[in-house]
Amino acid sequence: MNLSYRPDSRLVVAKWEDHDGDRCYEERFVWNDKAFGRIARKALGAREACATD
Repeated sequence: MNLSYRPDSRLVVAKWEDHDGDRCYEERFVWNDKAFGRIARKALGAREACATD
């Protein structure tokens, strides 16, 4: 899993591999002062897509 964030932003982007499904996903979350809420999820392709930036 790779997490991307900036200290001055409430957005966190997670890029992760689903080993069972052989897929790479990117999910975006926003912090609402109490918890993270998912705002988007998309499949990026095969697991290898997580290895590139």
